[in-house]
Amino acid sequence: MESIRVLLNFDHVISNPSRDLWVFFRFPFTSMVVGESDQHLSISFCHTHRSCPFIVSFVHAKCTAAERRRLWPTLLRDKPCHEPWYIVTDFNLILSPNEKNGGQLFQPSQGLELSQFMGEVGVLDAGLDNKSRTFIFLNVWTSKDSLLDVVKIAWQDDVSGSPFYRIWAKLKRVSHAIQQWNKETFEDVFLNVKTAEAAVARAELQIEVDSSEENFVELKRVQAELRRVLTVEEQFWKQKARVKWLQHGDNNSRFFHSVVKQRRYRAAIHIIRDSQGTWITDDGTIGMEDVKFFDDLLSAEFSSDFRLVHVIPNLSSEIDNSCLEEAHSFDEVTRVVFSMDGDSVAGPDGFTGKFFTFAWEVVDSDIFQAILSFFFGAELSRFVIATSIVLIPKVLNPHSFFQFRPISACNFLNKVISRVLVSRLTPILPRIISPQQSDFV
Repeated sequence: MESIRVLLNFDHVISNPSRDLWVFFRFPFTSMVVGESDQHLSISFCHTHRSCPFIVSFVHAKCTAAERRRLWPTLLRDKPCHEPWYIVTDFNLILSPNEKNGGQLFQPSQGLELSQFMGEVGVLDAGLDNKSRTFIFLNVWTSKDSLLDVVKIAWQDDVSGSPFYRIWAKLKRVSHAIQQWNKETFEDVFLNVKTAEAAVARAELQIEVDSSEENFVELKRVQAELRRVLTVEEQFWKQKARVKWLQHGDNNSRFFHSVVKQRRYRAAIHIIRDSQGTWITDDGTIGMEDVKFFDDLLSAEFSSDFRLVHVIPNLSSEIDNSCLEEAHSFDEVTRVVFSMDGDSVAGPDGFTGKFFTFAWEVVDSDIFQAILSFFFGAELSRFVIATSIVLIPKVLNPHSFFQFRPISACNFLNKVISRVLVSRLTPILPRIISPQQSDFV
Protein backbone atom coordinates (compact mmCIF):
# COMPACT_ATOMS: atom_id res chain seq x y z
CA MET A 1 0.00 0.00 0.00
CA GLU A 2 2.80 2.40 0.88
CA SER A 3 4.62 1.67 -2.38
CA ILE A 4 1.45 2.46 -4.33
CA ARG A 5 1.05 5.73 -2.39
CA VAL A 6 4.56 6.74 -3.45
CA LEU A 7 3.91 5.63 -7.02
CA LEU A 8 0.72 7.71 -7.22
CA ASN A 9 2.44 10.70 -5.59
CA PHE A 10 0.07 11.08 -2.62
CA ASP A 11 1.14 12.26 0.84
CA HIS A 12 -1.01 9.93 2.94
CA VAL A 13 -3.01 6.71 2.67
CA ILE A 14 -5.43 5.11 5.13
CA SER A 15 -7.12 1.70 4.89
CA ASN A 16 -9.84 -0.15 6.79
CA PRO A 17 -9.05 -3.37 8.77
CA SER A 18 -9.84 -5.68 5.82
CA ARG A 19 -7.70 -3.50 3.53
CA ASP A 20 -10.24 -3.46 0.73
CA LEU A 21 -10.79 0.31 1.13
CA TRP A 22 -7.81 2.60 0.52
CA VAL A 23 -8.12 6.38 0.82
CA PHE A 24 -5.32 8.49 -0.67
CA PHE A 25 -5.03 12.24 -0.06
CA ARG A 26 -2.54 15.07 -0.12
CA PHE A 27 -1.42 17.93 2.11
CA PRO A 28 -2.88 20.33 3.34
CA PHE A 29 -5.62 17.84 4.25
CA THR A 30 -5.16 16.29 7.69
CA SER A 31 -7.17 13.33 8.91
CA MET A 32 -8.40 11.31 11.85
CA VAL A 33 -10.18 7.96 11.62
CA VAL A 34 -13.53 8.13 13.46
CA GLY A 35 -14.88 4.69 12.59
CA GLU A 36 -14.02 1.57 10.61
CA SER A 37 -15.11 -1.97 9.87
CA ASP A 38 -14.59 -4.61 7.23
CA GLN A 39 -17.17 -2.73 5.09
CA HIS A 40 -16.46 0.94 5.73
CA LEU A 41 -13.97 3.62 6.75
CA SER A 42 -15.03 6.97 8.24
CA ILE A 43 -12.47 9.79 8.29
CA SER A 44 -12.62 13.32 9.69
CA PHE A 45 -10.80 15.69 7.34
CA CYS A 46 -9.50 19.19 8.08
CA HIS A 47 -8.24 21.74 5.59
CA THR A 48 -6.50 25.06 6.07
CA HIS A 49 -9.18 26.82 3.98
CA ARG A 50 -12.11 25.39 5.96
CA SER A 51 -13.13 26.61 9.39
CA CYS A 52 -14.53 23.25 10.52
CA PRO A 53 -13.80 19.59 9.76
CA PHE A 54 -16.07 17.32 7.71
CA ILE A 55 -16.65 13.58 7.86
CA VAL A 56 -16.43 11.27 4.86
CA SER A 57 -17.54 7.64 5.15
CA PHE A 58 -16.21 5.36 2.43
CA VAL A 59 -18.30 2.20 2.05
CA HIS A 60 -17.81 -1.07 0.19
CA ALA A 61 -20.79 -3.14 1.35
CA LYS A 62 -21.15 -6.90 1.18
CA CYS A 63 -23.33 -8.51 -1.45
CA THR A 64 -25.86 -10.25 0.84
CA ALA A 65 -28.40 -8.72 3.18
CA ALA A 66 -27.18 -10.86 6.08
CA GLU A 67 -23.61 -9.57 5.76
CA ARG A 68 -24.74 -5.98 5.23
CA ARG A 69 -26.74 -6.09 8.46
CA ARG A 70 -23.53 -5.46 10.41
CA LEU A 71 -22.79 -2.33 8.39
CA TRP A 72 -25.78 -0.14 9.26
CA PRO A 73 -25.20 0.27 13.03
CA THR A 74 -21.48 0.96 12.54
CA LEU A 75 -22.25 3.72 10.03
CA LEU A 76 -24.90 5.13 12.36
CA ARG A 77 -22.32 5.43 15.16
CA ASP A 78 -20.09 7.51 12.88
CA LYS A 79 -22.78 10.07 12.14
CA PRO A 80 -21.48 13.48 13.34
CA CYS A 81 -23.56 15.79 15.48
CA HIS A 82 -22.78 19.05 13.69
CA GLU A 83 -20.14 18.55 10.99
CA PRO A 84 -21.02 17.90 7.34
CA TRP A 85 -21.21 14.19 6.52
CA TYR A 86 -20.60 12.64 3.10
CA ILE A 87 -21.01 8.95 2.31
CA VAL A 88 -19.05 7.78 -0.73
CA THR A 89 -20.31 4.30 -1.28
CA ASP A 90 -20.85 1.11 -3.13
CA PHE A 91 -23.76 -0.27 -1.11
CA ASN A 92 -24.42 -3.05 -3.63
CA LEU A 93 -27.98 -1.74 -3.42
CA ILE A 94 -30.13 0.61 -5.48
CA LEU A 95 -33.29 2.54 -4.71
CA SER A 96 -35.12 2.03 -8.00
CA PRO A 97 -34.82 -0.09 -11.18
CA ASN A 98 -33.85 2.91 -13.34
CA GLU A 99 -30.47 3.00 -11.53
CA LYS A 100 -29.26 -0.18 -13.26
CA ASN A 101 -28.87 -1.67 -16.73
CA GLY A 102 -29.15 -5.40 -17.42
CA GLY A 103 -28.32 -8.11 -14.93
CA GLN A 104 -30.77 -9.59 -12.43
CA LEU A 105 -34.21 -8.11 -11.95
CA PHE A 106 -34.58 -5.36 -9.36
CA GLN A 107 -35.91 -6.60 -6.01
CA PRO A 108 -38.08 -4.08 -4.09
CA SER A 109 -36.66 -5.44 -0.82
CA GLN A 110 -33.24 -4.08 -1.82
CA GLY A 111 -34.61 -0.58 -2.27
CA LEU A 112 -36.44 -0.87 1.05
CA GLU A 113 -33.25 -1.86 2.89
CA LEU A 114 -31.36 1.18 1.61
CA SER A 115 -34.23 3.66 1.99
CA GLN A 116 -34.77 2.58 5.62
CA PHE A 117 -31.12 3.28 6.42
CA MET A 118 -31.20 6.67 4.66
CA GLY A 119 -34.35 7.62 6.54
CA GLU A 120 -32.90 6.56 9.90
CA VAL A 121 -29.66 8.55 9.57
CA GLY A 122 -31.27 11.45 7.67
CA VAL A 123 -29.15 11.50 4.50
CA LEU A 124 -30.18 12.19 0.92
CA ASP A 125 -29.01 10.65 -2.34
CA ALA A 126 -26.97 13.28 -4.19
CA GLY A 127 -27.43 11.17 -7.32
CA LEU A 128 -24.96 9.95 -9.90
CA ASP A 129 -24.78 12.24 -12.90
CA ASN A 130 -24.76 9.78 -15.79
CA LYS A 131 -25.53 12.48 -18.30
CA SER A 132 -23.09 12.69 -21.15
CA ARG A 133 -20.90 15.71 -21.59
CA THR A 134 -22.21 18.63 -23.58
CA PHE A 135 -22.37 17.50 -27.20
CA ILE A 136 -19.89 19.20 -29.52
CA PHE A 137 -19.67 18.09 -33.14
CA LEU A 138 -16.07 17.24 -33.95
CA ASN A 139 -15.24 18.15 -37.53
CA VAL A 140 -12.80 15.27 -37.70
CA TRP A 141 -15.79 12.90 -37.64
CA THR A 142 -16.50 13.86 -41.26
CA SER A 143 -13.42 11.86 -42.30
CA LYS A 144 -15.58 8.73 -41.89
CA ASP A 145 -18.01 8.11 -44.77
CA SER A 146 -20.31 6.09 -42.51
CA LEU A 147 -21.24 9.24 -40.58
CA LEU A 148 -23.52 10.43 -43.38
CA ASP A 149 -25.56 7.23 -43.17
CA VAL A 150 -25.95 7.75 -39.42
CA VAL A 151 -27.24 11.28 -40.02
CA LYS A 152 -29.65 10.11 -42.73
CA ILE A 153 -31.22 7.45 -40.52
CA ALA A 154 -31.60 9.80 -37.54
CA TRP A 155 -32.93 12.68 -39.65
CA GLN A 156 -35.46 10.88 -41.86
CA ASP A 157 -38.23 10.30 -39.28
CA ASP A 158 -41.02 12.86 -39.53
CA VAL A 159 -41.53 15.37 -36.73
CA SER A 160 -44.68 17.46 -36.36
CA GLY A 161 -44.51 21.11 -35.39
CA SER A 162 -43.08 24.36 -36.70
CA PRO A 163 -40.07 24.27 -39.06
CA PHE A 164 -37.73 25.43 -36.28
CA TYR A 165 -39.06 22.85 -33.84
CA ARG A 166 -38.59 20.09 -36.40
CA ILE A 167 -34.93 21.05 -36.83
CA TRP A 168 -34.41 21.18 -33.06
CA ALA A 169 -35.94 17.71 -32.59
CA LYS A 170 -33.97 16.21 -35.47
CA LEU A 171 -30.68 17.71 -34.30
CA LYS A 172 -31.27 16.20 -30.85
CA ARG A 173 -31.81 12.80 -32.46
CA VAL A 174 -28.72 13.22 -34.61
CA SER A 175 -26.54 14.19 -31.64
CA HIS A 176 -27.54 11.02 -29.74
CA ALA A 177 -26.99 8.87 -32.84
CA ILE A 178 -23.55 10.39 -33.49
CA GLN A 179 -22.46 9.86 -29.88
CA GLN A 180 -23.37 6.18 -30.14
CA TRP A 181 -21.70 5.88 -33.54
CA ASN A 182 -18.57 7.56 -32.15
CA LYS A 183 -18.28 4.92 -29.40
CA GLU A 184 -18.74 2.03 -31.82
CA THR A 185 -16.92 3.24 -34.94
CA PHE A 186 -14.67 6.24 -34.45
CA GLU A 187 -13.51 5.18 -30.98
CA ASP A 188 -10.96 7.04 -28.86
CA VAL A 189 -8.72 9.39 -30.87
CA PHE A 190 -5.79 9.11 -28.46
CA LEU A 191 -6.14 5.36 -27.94
CA ASN A 192 -6.03 4.89 -31.71
CA VAL A 193 -2.71 6.77 -31.83
CA LYS A 194 -1.21 4.62 -29.07
CA THR A 195 -2.43 1.43 -30.75
CA ALA A 196 -0.97 2.48 -34.11
CA GLU A 197 2.35 3.45 -32.51
CA ALA A 198 2.54 0.03 -30.82
CA ALA A 199 1.77 -1.70 -34.15
CA VAL A 200 4.60 0.20 -35.87
CA ALA A 201 7.02 -0.74 -33.07
CA ARG A 202 6.09 -4.42 -33.41
CA ALA A 203 6.48 -4.31 -37.18
CA GLU A 204 9.91 -2.69 -36.88
CA LEU A 205 11.03 -5.40 -34.45
CA GLN A 206 9.73 -8.06 -36.83
CA ILE A 207 11.77 -6.53 -39.68
CA GLU A 208 14.91 -6.91 -37.57
CA VAL A 209 14.15 -10.62 -37.10
CA ASP A 210 12.87 -11.37 -40.60
CA SER A 211 13.37 -8.84 -43.42
CA SER A 212 10.96 -10.57 -45.79
CA GLU A 213 8.85 -8.69 -48.33
CA GLU A 214 5.68 -9.50 -46.39
CA ASN A 215 7.07 -7.87 -43.27
CA PHE A 216 8.09 -4.76 -45.21
CA VAL A 217 4.58 -4.52 -46.67
CA GLU A 218 3.12 -4.85 -43.17
CA LEU A 219 5.45 -2.11 -41.89
CA LYS A 220 4.33 0.25 -44.66
CA ARG A 221 0.69 -0.53 -43.89
CA VAL A 222 0.93 0.21 -40.15
CA GLN A 223 3.01 3.33 -40.83
CA ALA A 224 0.26 4.59 -43.14
CA GLU A 225 -2.32 3.87 -40.45
CA LEU A 226 -0.22 5.76 -37.91
CA ARG A 227 -0.03 8.78 -40.23
CA ARG A 228 -3.81 8.65 -40.65
CA VAL A 229 -4.61 8.56 -36.93
CA LEU A 230 -2.02 11.29 -36.23
CA THR A 231 -3.78 13.47 -38.79
CA VAL A 232 -7.09 12.78 -37.06
CA GLU A 233 -5.54 13.72 -33.70
CA GLU A 234 -4.14 16.93 -35.18
CA GLN A 235 -7.56 17.87 -36.58
CA PHE A 236 -9.12 17.20 -33.17
CA TRP A 237 -6.71 19.52 -31.36
CA LYS A 238 -6.89 22.09 -34.13
CA GLN A 239 -10.64 22.46 -33.62
CA LYS A 240 -10.16 22.65 -29.86
CA ALA A 241 -7.43 25.27 -30.21
CA ARG A 242 -9.30 27.25 -32.91
CA VAL A 243 -6.01 28.29 -34.54
CA LYS A 244 -6.65 29.19 -38.18
CA TRP A 245 -3.44 30.88 -39.22
CA LEU A 246 -1.13 27.88 -38.81
CA GLN A 247 -0.34 26.01 -42.00
CA HIS A 248 -0.39 22.22 -42.02
CA GLY A 249 3.00 20.82 -41.02
CA ASP A 250 4.41 17.46 -40.04
CA ASN A 251 2.36 17.24 -36.88
CA ASN A 252 1.01 20.21 -34.96
CA SER A 253 -0.88 18.26 -32.28
CA ARG A 254 1.53 19.25 -29.49
CA PHE A 255 1.22 22.93 -30.40
CA PHE A 256 -2.58 22.79 -30.57
CA HIS A 257 -2.67 20.93 -27.25
CA SER A 258 -0.55 23.60 -25.57
CA VAL A 259 -2.84 26.33 -26.94
CA VAL A 260 -5.90 24.55 -25.53
CA LYS A 261 -4.27 24.17 -22.11
CA GLN A 262 -3.26 27.84 -22.06
CA ARG A 263 -6.75 29.01 -23.02
CA ARG A 264 -8.39 26.81 -20.41
CA TYR A 265 -6.05 28.19 -17.76
CA ARG A 266 -6.77 31.78 -18.75
CA ALA A 267 -10.52 31.14 -19.00
CA ALA A 268 -10.83 29.93 -15.41
CA ILE A 269 -11.87 32.65 -12.96
CA HIS A 270 -10.56 31.79 -9.50
CA ILE A 271 -10.85 35.18 -7.80
CA ILE A 272 -12.73 38.38 -8.70
CA ARG A 273 -13.99 41.59 -7.13
CA ASP A 274 -17.75 42.02 -6.81
CA SER A 275 -19.69 45.25 -7.31
CA GLN A 276 -18.82 46.31 -3.74
CA GLY A 277 -15.09 45.81 -4.29
CA THR A 278 -14.93 42.67 -2.13
CA TRP A 279 -12.76 39.77 -3.26
CA ILE A 280 -14.70 36.55 -3.81
CA THR A 281 -13.19 33.11 -4.36
CA ASP A 282 -16.11 30.70 -4.09
CA ASP A 283 -17.07 29.28 -7.51
CA GLY A 284 -20.79 29.53 -6.84
CA THR A 285 -20.59 33.14 -5.68
CA ILE A 286 -18.38 34.07 -8.66
CA GLY A 287 -20.97 32.54 -11.00
CA MET A 288 -23.84 34.47 -9.36
CA GLU A 289 -21.89 37.73 -9.53
CA ASP A 290 -21.03 37.04 -13.18
CA VAL A 291 -24.68 36.52 -14.11
CA LYS A 292 -25.80 39.61 -12.17
CA PHE A 293 -23.14 41.85 -13.74
CA PHE A 294 -23.80 40.90 -17.35
CA ASP A 295 -27.54 40.66 -16.86
CA ASP A 296 -27.53 44.29 -15.74
CA LEU A 297 -25.16 45.22 -18.56
CA LEU A 298 -27.00 43.48 -21.41
CA SER A 299 -30.56 44.20 -20.29
CA ALA A 300 -30.23 47.94 -19.72
CA GLU A 301 -33.25 49.94 -20.88
CA PHE A 302 -32.89 51.61 -24.27
CA SER A 303 -34.74 54.76 -25.21
CA SER A 304 -34.86 56.47 -28.59
CA ASP A 305 -36.25 59.75 -29.77
CA PHE A 306 -37.86 59.42 -33.21
CA ARG A 307 -39.08 63.02 -33.46
CA LEU A 308 -36.39 63.83 -36.03
CA VAL A 309 -37.00 60.84 -38.28
CA HIS A 310 -38.87 63.03 -40.79
CA VAL A 311 -35.72 65.02 -41.61
CA ILE A 312 -33.80 61.89 -42.68
CA PRO A 313 -34.07 61.50 -46.47
CA ASN A 314 -35.44 58.29 -47.95
CA LEU A 315 -32.60 57.01 -50.14
CA SER A 316 -33.93 53.57 -50.97
CA SER A 317 -35.77 53.05 -54.23
CA GLU A 318 -38.71 50.84 -55.10
CA ILE A 319 -36.27 48.49 -56.83
CA ASP A 320 -34.26 48.23 -53.60
CA ASN A 321 -37.39 47.47 -51.61
CA SER A 322 -38.45 44.84 -54.13
CA CYS A 323 -35.05 43.16 -53.90
CA LEU A 324 -35.22 43.11 -50.10
CA GLU A 325 -38.76 41.70 -50.06
CA GLU A 326 -38.17 39.09 -52.74
CA ALA A 327 -38.48 35.51 -51.50
CA HIS A 328 -35.17 33.81 -50.89
CA SER A 329 -34.24 31.00 -53.23
CA PHE A 330 -32.80 27.64 -52.30
CA ASP A 331 -29.58 28.43 -54.21
CA GLU A 332 -29.16 31.69 -52.28
CA VAL A 333 -29.41 29.93 -48.92
CA THR A 334 -27.05 27.18 -50.09
CA ARG A 335 -24.42 29.72 -51.16
CA VAL A 336 -24.61 31.40 -47.76
CA VAL A 337 -24.26 28.11 -45.87
CA PHE A 338 -21.20 27.02 -47.84
CA SER A 339 -19.57 30.46 -47.64
CA MET A 340 -19.52 30.37 -43.83
CA ASP A 341 -16.61 29.16 -41.73
CA GLY A 342 -17.15 25.50 -40.87
CA ASP A 343 -14.49 25.65 -38.14
CA SER A 344 -16.10 28.47 -36.17
CA VAL A 345 -17.15 27.84 -32.57
CA ALA A 346 -20.36 25.87 -32.12
CA GLY A 347 -23.32 27.40 -30.34
CA PRO A 348 -25.35 25.86 -27.51
CA ASP A 349 -26.67 23.09 -29.80
CA GLY A 350 -23.10 21.85 -30.33
CA PHE A 351 -23.18 21.70 -34.15
CA THR A 352 -20.52 23.49 -36.19
CA GLY A 353 -20.95 24.74 -39.73
CA LYS A 354 -18.93 21.77 -40.94
CA PHE A 355 -21.78 19.44 -39.97
CA PHE A 356 -24.30 21.32 -42.11
CA THR A 357 -22.08 21.46 -45.20
CA PHE A 358 -21.13 17.79 -44.76
CA ALA A 359 -24.76 16.66 -44.38
CA TRP A 360 -26.35 19.33 -46.59
CA GLU A 361 -27.95 16.76 -48.92
CA VAL A 362 -29.83 15.41 -45.87
CA VAL A 363 -30.73 18.60 -43.99
CA ASP A 364 -31.04 21.10 -46.85
CA SER A 365 -34.84 20.98 -47.25
CA ASP A 366 -35.61 21.46 -43.53
CA ILE A 367 -33.06 24.27 -43.16
CA PHE A 368 -34.43 26.10 -46.21
CA GLN A 369 -38.06 25.78 -45.06
CA ALA A 370 -37.15 27.12 -41.61
CA ILE A 371 -35.29 30.15 -43.00
CA LEU A 372 -38.09 30.84 -45.48
CA SER A 373 -40.67 30.70 -42.68
CA PHE A 374 -38.72 33.32 -40.70
CA PHE A 375 -38.74 35.78 -43.60
CA PHE A 376 -42.47 35.20 -43.98
CA GLY A 377 -43.09 36.23 -40.37
CA ALA A 378 -42.49 33.13 -38.23
CA GLU A 379 -41.13 33.85 -34.77
CA LEU A 380 -37.68 32.54 -33.96
CA SER A 381 -37.78 29.82 -31.32
CA ARG A 382 -35.57 29.81 -28.23
CA PHE A 383 -33.59 26.99 -29.80
CA VAL A 384 -32.46 29.34 -32.57
CA ILE A 385 -31.72 32.43 -30.50
CA ALA A 386 -30.03 30.59 -27.60
CA THR A 387 -26.51 31.96 -27.21
CA SER A 388 -23.49 31.03 -25.12
CA ILE A 389 -21.75 34.05 -23.61
CA VAL A 390 -17.98 33.60 -23.49
CA LEU A 391 -15.81 35.97 -21.45
CA ILE A 392 -12.51 36.98 -23.06
CA PRO A 393 -9.98 38.63 -20.71
CA LYS A 394 -8.90 42.10 -21.83
CA VAL A 395 -5.86 42.06 -19.55
CA LEU A 396 -3.48 39.37 -18.34
CA ASN A 397 -4.85 39.03 -14.78
CA PRO A 398 -8.38 40.49 -14.70
CA HIS A 399 -9.73 41.31 -11.26
CA SER A 400 -13.10 42.77 -12.30
CA PHE A 401 -15.82 41.77 -14.76
CA PHE A 402 -15.24 45.14 -16.43
CA GLN A 403 -11.97 43.65 -17.65
CA PHE A 404 -13.72 40.89 -19.62
CA ARG A 405 -15.15 41.23 -23.10
CA PRO A 406 -18.29 39.12 -23.63
CA ILE A 407 -18.69 37.47 -27.03
CA SER A 408 -21.65 35.45 -28.25
CA ALA A 409 -21.43 31.89 -29.60
CA CYS A 410 -24.65 31.55 -31.61
CA ASN A 411 -26.24 28.47 -33.11
CA PHE A 412 -25.38 27.96 -36.77
CA LEU A 413 -28.97 28.47 -37.94
CA ASN A 414 -29.00 31.88 -36.27
CA LYS A 415 -25.76 32.75 -38.09
CA VAL A 416 -27.24 31.66 -41.43
CA ILE A 417 -30.28 33.91 -41.01
CA SER A 418 -28.04 36.86 -40.16
CA ARG A 419 -25.77 36.15 -43.11
CA VAL A 420 -28.75 35.90 -45.50
CA LEU A 421 -29.87 39.32 -44.29
CA VAL A 422 -26.35 40.67 -44.83
CA SER A 423 -26.23 39.26 -48.37
CA ARG A 424 -29.42 41.17 -49.23
CA LEU A 425 -28.34 44.43 -47.57
CA THR A 426 -24.75 44.52 -48.80
CA PRO A 427 -25.49 45.88 -52.33
CA ILE A 428 -27.79 48.58 -50.92
CA LEU A 429 -25.95 49.88 -47.86
CA PRO A 430 -23.20 51.80 -49.74
CA ARG A 431 -25.88 53.97 -51.37
CA ILE A 432 -27.62 54.93 -48.13
CA ILE A 433 -24.73 55.04 -45.64
CA SER A 434 -21.72 57.30 -46.08
CA PRO A 435 -18.17 56.00 -45.46
CA GLN A 436 -18.01 58.11 -42.29
CA GLN A 437 -21.00 56.18 -40.85
CA SER A 438 -19.82 52.68 -41.75
CA ASP A 439 -18.10 52.08 -38.40
CA PHE A 440 -21.44 52.37 -36.65
CA VAL A 441 -23.16 49.64 -38.69
